[in-house]
Amino acid sequence: LQSINTAMREGKHDIAKEMSDRYVLHNPGDVRGWLVNAELAELAKDFQKAVVAYTVVVSLRPEQIRYRHQLAKAQLQSAQFAAAEVTYREILKRNKLDEKAQTEIQ
Repeated sequence: LQSINTAMREGKHDIAKEMSDRYVLHNPGDVRGWLVNAELAELAKDFQKAVVAYTVVVSLRPEQIRYRHQLAKAQLQSAQFAAAEVTYREILKRNKLDEKAQTEIQ
């Protein structure tokens, strides 16, 4: 992951993307790897790919509401409005007072 982050800092996003894709292929249970993969997808405006990466992250860490928020944001950015609503409703099941989820559903 360090070499991927270095490539990102140096602005070598294509190289970082390739390295990230290989990394998660060989380390499918590494949450940090998937988060980097999602971040690179967002930088490239590839929100569909970000949705895939965040979906994996949520499956690996379902208790983490912040990852669900990142998934919902990527779903909105890729025009997956119904899926984003489902994600926000899942957040509200875990935390009824979550203001961001309440606002986005309205």
